[in-house]
Amino acid sequence: MGTTVKKHRFNAVDAAIIIVIAVIIVAAVMFFSMGGTETINQTVKIEYVVEFRTIRNEFADNFAVGEGVVDSVAKYHLGEVIDYAVEPAIYNGNDFSAGALVSSVHPEHSNVRLSVAAEATVGADGRYVLDGGYDISVGTTMYVRLPNYTGVGYCTELSETEGQS
Repeated sequence: MGTTVKKHRFNAVDAAIIIVIAVIIVAAVMFFSMGGTETINQTVKIEYVVEFRTIRNEFADNFAVGEGVVDSVAKYHLGEVIDYAVEPAIYNGNDFSAGALVSSVHPEHSNVRLSVAAEATVGADGRYVLDGGYDISVGTTMYVRLPNYTGVGYCTELSETEGQS
């Protein structure tokens, strides 16, 4: 019994397979090299407002202008308090006997609006980034720590005050 060795010849199907593999490799290299290199365009000064809702009145005066604001989860520096306002907490509810929506002052609770100034970088996609990694926008849930208060609030306002190159 003799064994015959077949010689493999290079044909058009082999060339097409090699070309397809090369195109896939080039596309993958281009995709991953462009997607991971976001450039930071510019450093700007921003002011934003964090609103703490229905905090107990005994904590409403624990804020002071000039205090540093820190993210209580990842320890990012989020800026410095430039102003704060304490307002009565309003409860919205239903009056079932009258069938109407009513608003009333929530007893022993307040809302605090904390104005904060910070430097942020603006990413290539227009996002504001604080302290090199904390993305901030209106609606962001913020876990903040100050010297006399730790709590959860929401960014309700955000504006750019001046830019730097």
